[in-house]
Formats: sequence, C-alpha cells, structure tokens
Amino acid sequence: MAGGTLALIGLGDLGGWILEFLARCKEIRKILVCDLDENRGKEKVNGVTIGAAFFDAYPEITFQSLDLHDIERTAEILFQFNPEVIVNGTTLMSWWVRQTLPEEIYKKLALAGSGPWIPMHLTLTRKLMMAIQQARVRSLTVNTCFPDGVNAALGKIGLAPTVGGGNSDLLIPRLQKTIGEALHVPLHNITITLIAHHFHVVSLVRNGSMGGAPYFLRVRLGDRDITKELNLDHILPQSVKHFPSGHLAHPYVASSFVKNILCMINDSGRITHAPGPSGLVGGWPIRLSAKGAEILLPEGIDMTQGIRLVEEAQRFDGIEEIQGDGTIVITDQAYSIMKEVVGYDCKKFSPEESEGRAAELIARFKELRKRVVD
Repeated sequence: MAGGTLALIGLGDLGGWILEFLARCKEIRKILVCDLDENRGKEKVNGVTIGAAFFDAYPEITFQSLDLHDIERTAEILFQFNPEVIVNGTTLMSWWVRQTLPEEIYKKLALAGSGPWIPMHLTLTRKLMMAIQQARVRSLTVNTCFPDGVNAALGKIGLAPTVGGGNSDLLIPRLQKTIGEALHVPLHNITITLIAHHFHVVSLVRNGSMGGAPYFLRVRLGDRDITKELNLDHILPQSVKHFPSGHLAHPYVASSFVKNILCMINDSGRITHAPGPSGLVGGWPIRLSAKGAEILLPEGIDMTQGIRLVEEAQRFDGIEEIQGDGTIVITDQAYSIMKEVVGYDCKKFSPEESEGRAAELIARFKELRKRVVD
C-alpha cells in the first residue's frame, strides 16, 4: 500500500485518540472520518488537523455525517472514497459505561463477563461489514469493538474484519517492560508470543491472575527461550500494575490499533499480536501486512490446540460457544446473572437478532441505572 488512505467510522473517545495519532503519521495522506454527530465530528476534525500541523504533518482530513443503519449510503460513501484501511470505532454502548454503576452491582455484573454485552458491539459492526461487502472495495478492516467475540461471530457468516486490536495485545508491551526491567535489558530484546483472550486481561487487572482460563505464553530473550526461568505468577500481575481505568486507558488502547493500521498501510509484514485475526476467537501472534493477518503458530502448539484453548477461555468471559451460523450462546452463569441483575433474558442470539437484543439490553440497563444511580 502506498496511498496512505483510510476511513475511520465512529468518533467516540477511542476513535478520537486513534484519529489524533494517525493524523501525526506522515505516511497517512487522506483520512475520511464518519460519525452520526456532525457538529462534534467537524469540531474534532478541525482540532486534529491543527494539532497535527505542530508535528509538520498535513493529512487531508474530511468529515462525513453517517448513520450506519443506512447500509446503502454507507456503501456508496466507501465506494467513492475507496480507502485502503477502514477502521470501525462504533458501538452502541462503550465497555466502560458499566463501570459507572455502584461498585457492588458492577462487580456482580462483571462475573457475567463481556459475552452478554456483544449485541452492543456486533450490531453496527455487522452493518458496516455488510456495507463494505456491498461497496465491493478491497479495503482491509480493523474492528475496535470487542474483536475477540465480534470478529469470530462475523467470520462465521463471511463478514470477518481483517483484524482487531487492544485486549490481549495490551499485555505484550507491559510484559516486555516488566521482564526487561527485572533482567536489566532493553524492552526490545524481549519477545512475547501469546495466545490468549480478552478475559485474561480483565482478570489480571481485576484479580491479579489469569483466572484459571487456559493460555499460551512464551518469552524469549534474544534467541533464547527463558519462559521456564521466569516466575510468571509474579510477573503477570506485576505487568498490569497502574493499569488506567475506564476511558483513561484509551490513549494506550488506541496505540495498539494504530500499530496495526500502520502495519497494513506500510505493508510492513511486522510480527505482532492482535485479537480477532481472520475471524478467530481471541488474540494470536500474527504477521500483519497489506495482505492481511497471517497466523504465526509458535512451536509446541498447532491450530487445533490453539482454537480449543481460546474457545475454552472465552467461556470465562460469558460465551459458551459461537455456532457455525454465528449464533452466540451465553454461558449459564452469565445468563443467570444478567437475568437477575439487569432483567435481561437472553440465552442465545444470531447476528441478525443482534440489533433487537441491543435495543432491549440498552433499555434494561437504563432502567437499572435509574433505580440505582439516578
């Protein structure tokens, strides 16, 4: 890729940070920003353009008001712009909003994991991917909205984004820093190979452990495997100390997505890590380029074992399974908690049913919030 063109769909807090970073990258030539809120969108684009100029970066940034529910118009806009990379930053409710509930209620809801909340993230992502398919553009796609589950569900129906970001990828530099400082070596001398799930990050931050969910981790110092020499029970929780809470983590999270975007724009072929590559559950080691995401399996584990590992891990995040038609089945524990706390009665739903489930879940959440907060 040489043109440096991309479309950012959705300009919430995380999308805003992604835009700030990308605008300062001189290889980025044109950015189309789309959002439902025209006034806020134009104000943000204006500020980002001015901010980038301080870095001697002058991308052409344009704003277009867009409602993703209008798939035909979305397809038309994408066809006309024909970006090399499309970034999905849309959601019907951000993950951190649940943290605004009273602590006792939030902690109980947290035991249900993220699985029951997938309709919030799947609904608009599905419509964007349908528009991309309809537009017949060859754009690579980056999904910011719970890629561990959303990308996998969409992959079952031929709508998988190219890759995600954040989640388990957030552990890589943190582990490099923790191990590098312990061994008194530069961070870049430490190589982390990880197959894990969104749940592992949440559990580490919240409980100081991987929560009993299976994962694969290998650590190399230069060319030497030092995994067995490390006390991972100590290192893993140490790596997430001072982890920012809620939307305060977004500059850090955005960095993961920008890294992936630049890998594809620059056709770098960088060996990295990302959740949801090519419609897979969980996070995987990959090579990322203009060709997309190539899974790089480490020695000692094959694809079948890796898939079994992350599919077992996702159960700890409230997802029993993602069926062949994309239907998401919620675990019994998550179902019971959501029914008791939120009054939301949903054991499973298909991607096509996601919009209705999201509307119901939003209404139930607002009712709960009104009772316990407002």
